[in-house]
Amino acid sequence: MRPRSLFAVGDVKQAIFGFQGTDPATFLAAEAAFGARALAANVPFTSLPLATSFRSTPAVLQVVDQVLTDLGPAALGQDAASPVHKPARLRSGGRVVLWPMVEAAQTEEADWTPDQDLMWEPDAELQLASRIAEQIKAWLEARTLLPARGRPIRPGDILLLVRSRTTIAAALIAALNAAGIPVAGHDRVKLLQETAIRDVMALLRFVLQPADDLSLAELLKSPFLGWSEDRLMCLAHARPGSLWTALQTSQDTEAAQAAAWLGQALAAADMTAPYEFLAHVLGPLQEPNGSTSDWGSRRSRPWLYCSIWR
Repeated sequence: MRPRSLFAVGDVKQAIFGFQGTDPATFLAAEAAFGARALAANVPFTSLPLATSFRSTPAVLQVVDQVLTDLGPAALGQDAASPVHKPARLRSGGRVVLWPMVEAAQTEEADWTPDQDLMWEPDAELQLASRIAEQIKAWLEARTLLPARGRPIRPGDILLLVRSRTTIAAALIAALNAAGIPVAGHDRVKLLQETAIRDVMALLRFVLQPADDLSLAELLKSPFLGWSEDRLMCLAHARPGSLWTALQTSQDTEAAQAAAWLGQALAAADMTAPYEFLAHVLGPLQEPNGSTSDWGSRRSRPWLYCSIWR
């Protein structure tokens, strides 16, 4: 049997965050287990420290190393200290500022009133969100220089990271909006609940099964084709067969245009991969009126993106 190699990459310092269920003790136990198996099989086993960090700046690495030094290896379940990481970005700027912990005030529970915004959020998280928004507003108003760019800081230069999307995320967005600071919002959406995505899914179901009357009805009423309830009712009511057959045999001009557009979509689905198909129908596919132009010109491509990325 040809010898095989096994490569396992990890970092005790990152294991403390519990990503995918890991922890420092599990990391070290896995390393010991692989080492023991290699020894039993009489094959080489080498533990190579990856001591150079290509992601973090010197300031961040210095703080992390100092904190771990102060805690001591026993706090992480280690027998020896973690290796000190060296930054590859030696000339990159950076600063670590530790704020005092914000603790919730011990107050009696008050009656709810409708005019209290976000009162269901924990008081400490509201205070922290407000402080962060005030700090960002101060940077922007003072036109604080961003050394890495050689210009004043802009809202788009700032990224707020949270350990988990708990109530602090909603509190931050509310505080930033209240301060008049542009904010993109959450970076996670429930795609299948978005109207735009449901319309695209209706198109995908139709090209897979044209006899799916419900999907075709959804598609006809969507911004892809823009039919009214009345027009759809005239086509669908008392039809002898499927809705697709009724659309293809209709003498109505707009129905013929819709059938031609859907026919092109069916033809494209037979010859392209899913990504290419979606790029085609959301891009240069001919419109039902016969003109060739970008799909966004008549049915507004921002309809798709703005619906998703609010």
